[in-house]
Amino acid sequence: MTKKIMTLLFIVPFISLALKAQNDSSLVISNIKSNSGFVVIDGNFNNCIEIGKKDTLVVPTKIESLTYVQEDFKDVTVNQKLTAGDTTENTLVSAFLANNTDRRKYSSYARCFWDANLIVLTDYDSKIKINGQYLGSENARMSLSEGSYILNIENGNTTLKKEFIVSDDFQIIDSYLRPSKSQVFKRSFIPGYAQITKRENFKGFVFIGISSALTISTALSVINSEKEKNKYEDLRNEYRLSQDPNRILQIISESNQALDRIEKSDKIRNYSLLGLGLVYTLNIVDGIKPPDIGFRSDRLYVKPYVDFDKDLIPKANIKIDF
Repeated sequence: MTKKIMTLLFIVPFISLALKAQNDSSLVISNIKSNSGFVVIDGNFNNCIEIGKKDTLVVPTKIESLTYVQEDFKDVTVNQKLTAGDTTENTLVSAFLANNTDRRKYSSYARCFWDANLIVLTDYDSKIKINGQYLGSENARMSLSEGSYILNIENGNTTLKKEFIVSDDFQIIDSYLRPSKSQVFKRSFIPGYAQITKRENFKGFVFIGISSALTISTALSVINSEKEKNKYEDLRNEYRLSQDPNRILQIISESNQALDRIEKSDKIRNYSLLGLGLVYTLNIVDGIKPPDIGFRSDRLYVKPYVDFDKDLIPKANIKIDF
């Protein structure tokens, strides 16, 4: 008898705890579109709970929201008001994300693989600083609280400064100081664009300004030439019909003036086109030249690393840059 009483005294506290846990919890059935995904309680992405289709979760009634995260679908946040012991069913209507750009922007899928809400990528020898604190080079992965931050990328005398805001969205910030050679080559066909890409802003704006001025000059000269040609044709028609000698002499004088203006406009057009061609050629030649810091590394570079592919799925790889 004494043994039975002792057993009951040992079991009763655990039964009480179980009943208390049940009273503070609720069941949530989650109907998601994909076969698997994650649920995040109150925005805590450091604790992603893996779920499948129509899985049932036991969650505390004190929670405020559940965020459903799926690989190819937009995040869905459901504000929850739960009652202890009840069962709630969440049927999700998630937008399908067809491309990687939308996945980066609208899906937090990667955050359930990384203990971070921000990844900064830059050149292999560039320093990464946030709010003045050095965080490493080449890449940095971190979890920051919501707010505004200042990012500095430094490589010798070349620096990049930008302000960014951290929110619930997973962010990847590409902050390369060295431009891609192929990118610069493509942009060299637009006056000034390659120079700005290489952070040679003054030179880029000079090319943009001169090219714009010559383009406007060409367009205006063509317009003025056509205007004077129309005027000259009107004078010729009037000359054929006029019987007033004084008016005929005036028409001849005005016609000669119109021809002079046509010739002048055509010369301006030709010189503007010639100048535009020279500036455009010079822009391409200067655009494809490497910047002082050089193009992005073409050297053989091998090291093990952990990275993510275009779908933001983390992968362990060997990095080989040729």
